[in-house]
Amino acid sequence: MGGHRFLADDVSLVDDDVPLIVGYRQVTDAHLLTLARRRGVRLVTFDAGVFTLAQQRPKTPVELLTIL
Repeated sequence: MGGHRFLADDVSLVDDDVPLIVGYRQVTDAHLLTLARRRGVRLVTFDAGVFTLAQQRPKTPVELLTIL
C-alpha cells in the first residue's frame, strides 16, 4: 500500500515538547501529536479532542475530519 510508512516511536510523555495533558484520555492524543510533529507528518483524526490539544503546539499539522 503506497503512501504509508513506519514511524519510529521515541516519544516519552515527560519530554519537554509533549503537550500538557490534564486527564488520562489525552495520553494517546498527546503521544500521537508529538510523534507527528517530530516526524514532520500530518495527523488525521475524527477526534475533536486531538484538534483542541494540538492548539498548544500550533506547528503540528492536524486535520480534523467530520462525518456529515
